This record gives sequence, C-alpha cells and structure tokens, in this order.
Amino acid sequence: MNMVYYGEDYDAREEQPGWCTPGFDDSHWDAAVLKPSPEGKLVAHTAHPDRVTEELALVSKERMGEEHYYVDFGVEISGWVRLNGVDGPAGHKIEIIPRANNYSGNNTYICSGEGSTTYAPRFNWFVFSGVEIQNWPGELLPEQLTAEAVNTYIEPSATFETSSELFNEINKIWRRSQTDNMHGGLASDCPHRERSGYTGDGQIACNTVLHNYDARNFYQKWIGDMRGAQIQESGYVPNGAPWQPGCGGGPAWGAAICVMPWDY
Repeated sequence: MNMVYYGEDYDAREEQPGWCTPGFDDSHWDAAVLKPSPEGKLVAHTAHPDRVTEELALVSKERMGEEHYYVDFGVEISGWVRLNGVDGPAGHKIEIIPRANNYSGNNTYICSGEGSTTYAPRFNWFVFSGVEIQNWPGELLPEQLTAEAVNTYIEPSATFETSSELFNEINKIWRRSQTDNMHGGLASDCPHRERSGYTGDGQIACNTVLHNYDARNFYQKWIGDMRGAQIQESGYVPNGAPWQPGCGGGPAWGAAICVMPWDY
C-alpha cells in the first residue's frame, strides 16, 4: 500500500534487486494491463522536486512496553522517520505511528530477515513531532531513528532579524509552517488533514513567500496549474489547483489567478 493519506506498507521480503534496471529478467511477472489514459495534458514539472531539507535526531525516548516506544524529535515537521540499521526476523512487522493528529495513517515495515538495512517511505509524508514505534526488534538505540523533513525545495533569499525575540520567533514559526505546506510544487492549506492546493490560502501567503524565498519556479508551476484548471467557457477558477477540492470559496480563491501573478 502507498497513499499520502493512509500511509505506506513496505514488505522487504518482496524486494527484487535490480528490478528497475536494464537487463532484469522479468519474464515471470504478469503482463501489464492496458487501462484508459488519464484526462488532461502531460507537461513537464517545472518546480524543484521535493527533497529532504532537514534531518533531526531524537530528543527523547520513552519505553511504553515490550518493543514499544514513544520518541520525540522536538520540532513538528512534514516528512517521515528513517529507520537506520534495523534488523529483525523475516516477517517481523514494525509500525511507525505519527502522533500529531487523528487524520494520518501509519507506515509499516516488514523485515526481510537478511540482515541490517535502512528504510524510509517513498510515497507519503506525515506531520509529526512525536512518533510511536511498535514491535521494534530488541533495544531501540537513538541513532536508529532519524526524522527527515521533506518539502518542495525553495532557496531562502532573505533573512529577518529584529530586536524583538517575539517577532524573530514568529518569523521562524511562519517559515516552518510554510515549508511544511509545500509539496509537489504547490502550497496546501494544511499539511496534516486536507493537504489540498487551495488557491485562497496560497494567494494570502504569496507576497510573504516571495519576500523570503526565491520561489519563482514554484509559482510559475502552480499558477500554470490554476490556468490549466480554469474553465475556459466561463472563466471560473476552482477553489483549488491542480484539482478541485470540492468545497466552496469566495473571491479570494478565484482571484488568486490574478493576485498571485501580480505579487510575482
């Protein structure tokens, strides 16, 4: 299973080394099934890709039971937990459960039994500071877990510093909140629940983002999504782009297609 909302189940026993390289013998695989092509126009992704932008070590660890731990990384991020040097018997299932909210699923790793290995999800990210680790084989060492913050890469282009520690902290918190919401070349309304590219939320923050980051290709991509989502016959701009989240918005949402290029 791989799903941005529900999580990822990864069974290392099913690994086939070299499966994506030329010359791999896939003669025993089932044939591909032809399906209708998706709607829309396939174009290049012009924003920077999502990257691991920060790595955090454990701040605290609490044993909650046999092979059951609660760990905290001190800062709430959007990303995942990387398992380092995990070694369990074949079929041993480790569950990684974020504790930030009730809307996220879990990540599950099933050991291959073939020695020490490293694992991190490939198809989802969660928001968390604290995480439950269930069924860890043996004693959990701090260096065996790393929290990796993940977001669409944008390069800072300004610094902010005042004589007020409160203002400095507010700006620091804003930066974290903003990058937590930037994935796949669009800005979401929240990184833990809906995770949708609401245009109203995006245009409110756009001016501040451009004062702090070199986000030119980020907005070039996302504003292009809005143009692609616009209904040409009526000019209507959906409340979210590149997809319609399915709930209402007012002028601040549709006006994003004008306001954001103006800020840009």
